[in-house]
This record gives sequence, C-alpha cells and structure tokens, in this order.
Amino acid sequence: MPRETGAIRTKLAKLTKDLKEAQQVINSLTKLLKTTRLVVSATNIDNLLDVIMRMAEEIMNAQASSLTLLDEKTGDLKFVVARGEARRTIKDKRIKPGQGITGWVAKTGEYLISNDPYNDPRFDPSFDKESGFKTRSYLCMPMKTFEGRVIGTVQVLNKREGEFTKKDAEIFEHFCNLSAIAIRNQQLFTFRDERKQIEADLDYAHSIQQSFLPKSFPQLKDYDFNTLYIPARQVGGDFYDILPIKNNRIAVYIADVSGKGIPAALFMSKMSSDLRFLLEKGENAEEVIREINKSVSERSSRGMFVTLLLIIISIKTGSVQVLNAGHISLFILGEKGTIIFQISENPPLGVRDKLEFKTQQFTIKPGERIVLITDGVTDISDKEGNYLGIEGVRNLLEKYRNSPDFLGDFLKQINEYTRQFPQADDISVVTVYRSPLPDYPFIKREMVTFSDTDHTAEIKGMVEDVAAQMGFNRKNINLLTVAVLEAFSNIVKYAYGGEVGKIRLRVIGEGKAIKIFLRDYGKKVEEEKIVSRDLKDVRPGGLGVHFMREIMDSVEYLPVEDGNELRLIKRTSVK
Repeated sequence: MPRETGAIRTKLAKLTKDLKEAQQVINSLTKLLKTTRLVVSATNIDNLLDVIMRMAEEIMNAQASSLTLLDEKTGDLKFVVARGEARRTIKDKRIKPGQGITGWVAKTGEYLISNDPYNDPRFDPSFDKESGFKTRSYLCMPMKTFEGRVIGTVQVLNKREGEFTKKDAEIFEHFCNLSAIAIRNQQLFTFRDERKQIEADLDYAHSIQQSFLPKSFPQLKDYDFNTLYIPARQVGGDFYDILPIKNNRIAVYIADVSGKGIPAALFMSKMSSDLRFLLEKGENAEEVIREINKSVSERSSRGMFVTLLLIIISIKTGSVQVLNAGHISLFILGEKGTIIFQISENPPLGVRDKLEFKTQQFTIKPGERIVLITDGVTDISDKEGNYLGIEGVRNLLEKYRNSPDFLGDFLKQINEYTRQFPQADDISVVTVYRSPLPDYPFIKREMVTFSDTDHTAEIKGMVEDVAAQMGFNRKNINLLTVAVLEAFSNIVKYAYGGEVGKIRLRVIGEGKAIKIFLRDYGKKVEEEKIVSRDLKDVRPGGLGVHFMREIMDSVEYLPVEDGNELRLIKRTSVK
C-alpha cells in the first residue's frame, strides 16, 4: 500500500508539473497572440521596436532584453533597443558578426540558449563589466525574413524563474519571426516614404534645371537656333543658353555639371546666371571663363567640376570664337559633310584656379550648321549595345545633314536607340544654322489652344501667312490648311475622345519646306495602326489621314514623353 501511495504521489507531482508547464505555454501563446495585434497596429519603426521588446520580456519572463539590427552597409550588428540595467551602456553599440553570443547567432542563423554564459566560450563578458549587469541566463534568437535572411537578433536575459528551455525557444522563435516580418514591413514603408521624398526632391531639382533653360531664342534674319533636351530619370547638370551680346554678336553655350540631383541643379543654376551676367556685360571670352573658373573653384565641393563649350558668333561675318573647357567637341555640318572641330586642350572649370584658357577660331559659312551636345548623346547605345561615341554621333548627324527637319529626324533616331537601352544621362543638343542665301526664310509662328475651342480662323491665318511667305501658291495653301484642320480634328476626336485638352500648334517655314507640328497631351497614338482609306471607299472615318498623306510630303509622329506630336512637312516648288 505505501508503495502504491508513493507511486500515485509521483504521478500526481509529474502531472502537476506538466499542467504547470502547459499553463505556462498557454500563457505564452496568449501573450504571443496579443503581441501579433500590437505589432500589426504599430505605426512607426520606433514604436514597433518598443512593443517588441516589452512583449519579449513578458512572454519569456525575462529581466532584461535587447534587439540588434543588421547594418547592410557595414555588415555590423547595432543594438537599437536595450531594456534593463544595461540599456545606457549597450544602446547604439556595434558588434561584428561572430562576436559574442549575439554575433554567433547572427552569423549562423541558429538560436542559442546559455544558462551558464560565463562558462560559454562564445559569451562576451565585456558588456557586463562595462555596465555592472550580471548575466545569469541568455536566450538569443535570430530574426529572419520569409526568405530566411537574418536581419538582426533578439535576446532575453535572466529568466525570473528557472532556466530558459527548448520550449521557451520554440515559442520565442515564432515571436521573433513575427517581429522580423513586422520590422521588414516598417522598413519597406519607411523606404517607400523616403523614395517619395527623393522623387519630390528630383522633381524640384528638375524644375530648377528647367527654369534656367531658355524658353525662346533670338530671331535673326540669317541665323536659326534650335535645342533638344531629353531628361533622364536622374536629374543631371546639363544647361545651355543662346543670348545676344554687345557688338552685334550672339553667345551660345552648352555645359554639364558633374554629379546628379539637387546639388548639381543648384550648382548649375548659379553658374548659369553668373555666365549670362558676365557675357551680357561684354567681357571677352577669355575673361569670362577666368571669372567663371574662379567662381566654380571657390564653390566646388566633393570634386564637382563643369565642362563648358562656349561659342561667340559675329552675326555679320559669321566669325566664331570657340572656348572649350573640357567639353565634347562641336560638329560642323557643311556642304561637303560633317566634321568634328579640333579638340581643345583646356581642362574643365573648377579643376584648379588661376588657369589660362585658349580660344580657337573658325567661320560658319552660309548653309552650314553648328551642333553642340552633352555626353548624354555620346553615351547612347546603338542597336548592338555599343556606345555611339563621338564618331557614332558624327555619323548620325551626317545621315540627317540635309533633312528638312534635321532636329526632328535626329530625335527619332535617338528615340529608337533609347527604347532598347534606356538613357543614363540627360541628352542636350543646341544647333546654329546660317542661311545659305540672303533671302533664305526663317519664319516661326506658334499658338496654344484647347480642344473645346474653335480656333479655325486663327489656325488658317497662321498657315496661310507662313505658306505665302514661303512662296506656296493659293491651291497648295488651301490644301495645307485642309491638312492641318483635319489633323486638329483628329486630335480632338481620338487623342482626347471629346474631352478638353491642350493643343499646341507650331508652323515653321525654313528654306524650301514648311513644317507643321501639332502637340497634344492625350491618349498615345499607335502610329503603325493608323491606316488611311482609299477615296473610293466612301464612308466616315480615315479620310483625314488620307488627305494628310496625299497633301504632305511627310506625315509622322515624333517621340514625346506624354501625348503625341504630329509632324507634317511640305516642300515648296519655288526655285
């Protein structure tokens, strides 16, 4: 009987112990569910980390706790949260992977229980010595993402009752995995917000850059100026300007500030305004560059510098003074072909103060075109993925040298390349064309209207005025007007679908061709799907396209970021 009683007592004791352990597990799981709700409701990373550490101590019944996060740049573990007596000592401390128990767990991805840490060779007692805290027991768990990547560790110290067990570790593992996911989500939210801020900063930098680019150009009888600017996703430091200066001259320059983003845009804006001021004062090219170089050198930081190509044209004679400060050479498109102007030996601006810069001279002859570019053009990849380089650009310029719309055709070719290999830098082009004859026409008209407004009379007036000055006869003028009004009607109907939208019309007469550009910001037109019908097929729709193709020598769309730009070209038969 006594033996049976003893056996019963032993079984009851074991049952009582098992029930107590089960109750502890239930309590821990209940707290874990509570933690899930708290973690999900945390509104920012600091609040989240505080919740995690409070609940870690509560679930594990621990005296102190700490949390480390992996610094992806350095690979170190940083104590971002610490609770207990040692919090002031270890907060913001860094350890290497493999250092101490925490470093070992982060490196191996395995948890560790040490209920006698001072006899564990992996334990680093230096933190206890520094803080005066006495570590009696230690449970350290890695925090892993869904992919199994360790992003940090959570450690609880000194269990209040008994020792840390394997069951504690099982529950704590669920807790730490949940915490890792919550932390990663908050980091992604923070990254998203930071990215939005970066995008806003880039938009601001872009607006700075755009505000300093010229909105209009000098209108001269014998010279025509054009620019092309295609921004990359990153804001760069490209800028250019065309301005009349003293003694019947025109200054044209293009430049590129090293670097990206707001610093480059701000640096560019200051230099652009300084350069314009000095040129308008009437200083000679050498003095202007000396002053600009001095200013750039004084303000330059982190190795920032500027490449600049400045040309000053004597309007009457066509004499061109060239000052190239480390920039890409200019191109001259002449009657016999396209040449690359001799390369200057001048360094970029801002490299060193008190430098002397050499100028060069040539004459732009009637019928010749000067082209200035930034390295966003030479860095474009061709169909095989090879950089164009300066020779590749020369070949492209030569291809379109005699085009009635040189810049538009050049743009279409550039767009073909960048569709296959996205551009890495801003693309900027400035052109100067000298008329081949004394009476060679440069006529430009522009208007902006909206799709719900009837500007028929004004549109007809613009087209008729330019076409008459170009020498078109009445019949062709009437046909041109019909083509433009049909194009306008198609934009209203198809690009905007009857909704209100902005339309910009430009009519340009140059040499022996009239060029008409209609720009909208509506639905993208798929040019390859536009098919004109034969006139014998009498039914609504499609005849506008047919008329345009019959009347004009060229009807096509130019690449633009949003909306469409239709280009119509008609050559005159006047000799």
